[in-house]
Amino acid sequence: MTIRAVAGACAVLLATTAAGSANIGPCAQFAGVMLSSSGAGEHRLARDVHDGDAVDIICKSMSFPDEAGNIRVVFSLAPQEGERDAGYSGVLATEQEINGKFLRVVTPSPPDATNHTFRVRVYVLEADRTAVCDAGHIRVATDRMDAAS
Repeated sequence: MTIRAVAGACAVLLATTAAGSANIGPCAQFAGVMLSSSGAGEHRLARDVHDGDAVDIICKSMSFPDEAGNIRVVFSLAPQEGERDAGYSGVLATEQEINGKFLRVVTPSPPDATNHTFRVRVYVLEADRTAVCDAGHIRVATDRMDAAS
């Protein structure tokens, strides 16, 4: 079986998993990237990932609930010099899970995400308020299919 066929099968499996639950599918690869909230005004560089990579997020100012159902992770475009318009302003992550004290989330694969920078924010929806965590920036360096060929 070729790499493209395996990647295609993973894409179908991930789409099925995302529609059925918020858990991360078996084809997501952990990118070794840990995003962490920081103090106001602290400048952080974007971490390079591939679309579909799983990244870990720690939010120092909040604790995550036991279930990921009340958590929303938003990837908003944060254009850097030389990045062209992608035609959308952001995407919502659909695959995430609580893994101890951090949240593991799969970077979404919207059209034309390659070579774009995204600001990552985590929202925990509670009964009386919404807690927000600014987890930093990622840059989708290459499409996984391009990197495999």
